[in-house]
Amino acid sequence: MNIDQVETVKRRPGRPATKKWNEASAKGKRTTKAVRDDSIHAARVQDERAAVDVHDYEDEPWVNPASLPYIKPRPGMVQRYIRVAMRGEADPVNTARKLREGWVPRRVDTVPRNVPVPHIDSGKYAGYVGVEGMILMEMPEERNAARNKYFANRNKQQSDAVDLKLAKETRGKVNVEKSTKVVREVAVAADE
Repeated sequence: MNIDQVETVKRRPGRPATKKWNEASAKGKRTTKAVRDDSIHAARVQDERAAVDVHDYEDEPWVNPASLPYIKPRPGMVQRYIRVAMRGEADPVNTARKLREGWVPRRVDTVPRNVPVPHIDSGKYAGYVGVEGMILMEMPEERNAARNKYFANRNKQQSDAVDLKLAKETRGKVNVEKSTKVVREVAVAADE
């Protein structure tokens, strides 16, 4: 093969390739033969890879990136992340509802300086603890206990209403049948 018969093709990293023309090239047909020259570049590639320390943080435990960072609550307060935006769009209905419940956004300056805190730099919630469309909100423990009691009472009322409606529809003739059925018998091995 002479120099006129070789055409360089698009190279992939670490794989130089050439095209070899055969006698059918006059008809527009050609065969492709990839040629690897590992002897020339292998040493250089190994030197480049050895110079880079790829795993400099192996000792750190893996954390799910979707999980929200934990920030210790202030004494006497409970906190949680509240959604203020979804898919890049503000969610004022949810935010207003949570503010009416008593949740208050937590400012970055209320967190100790030695704790890394994700914060919002611009917009309506600038200066607050927040990440990915959610901000950290807090409320006093007493108010949270009253809120939880209200929702527990409301859930009980709804459950009682469903039970009453079911009893009326079935005219009090709700039969609960309990039975056991042997599917297969398993022989127990004797102790040796």
